[in-house]
Amino acid sequence: MRPLIADIDNNGTFEVIIGTRDGSIYVLSSVDGSLIWRFNYEEGGSISIEGGLSITDIDNDQDSDIIVTTTYGLLYVLDGKNGTLL
Repeated sequence: MRPLIADIDNNGTFEVIIGTRDGSIYVLSSVDGSLIWRFNYEEGGSISIEGGLSITDIDNDQDSDIIVTTTYGLLYVLDGKNGTLL
C-alpha cells in the first residue's frame, strides 16, 4: 500500500500516513519521522490494512480524518489529530 502525505492536523507541516499488514495505521512527522500516533485494529491481529486509505473531514471539525478499509471489507474512520475511532 502506498503511504498518504497530508497535513491532517492543520499545523502547516505534512504527516505521512501508512497502513500495514498487521492491522496498524501509523502517522509520522514528515519533519523528523517521529511517531505522532498509531491505531491498531487488533493487537497482534490478523486484519490487514491493505484495502485503502483516504483523507477527508468527515465530522466537519475543520481537521482531516482518515478513512480506512481492510482486506476483509471493514471500514474505519479515524480522527486525524489522535487516531481515535469516530
